[in-house]
Amino acid sequence: MFYPFVGDRESKVVHKADASCLKGVERRVEFEFLYHATSVGYEMCETCQREEEAPAESEQSEPEPKATESDSPPWD
Repeated sequence: MFYPFVGDRESKVVHKADASCLKGVERRVEFEFLYHATSVGYEMCETCQREEEAPAESEQSEPEPKATESDSPPWD
């Protein structure tokens, strides 16, 4: 059988909107060639992984606001 858009059919298959990919339903057609199957099922596509990791890194890079003397109550 010939799969013109899938590439190596043994390592890549058409994504079927599996729950393990958070954006599988919205991006099923656009990123179809990036999905790949493993012995346990579908994995999140590379594009979705990058999008999920990027916001997490930017949130952690923000420093915690430090309390100053003006922030403390007057009875301390």
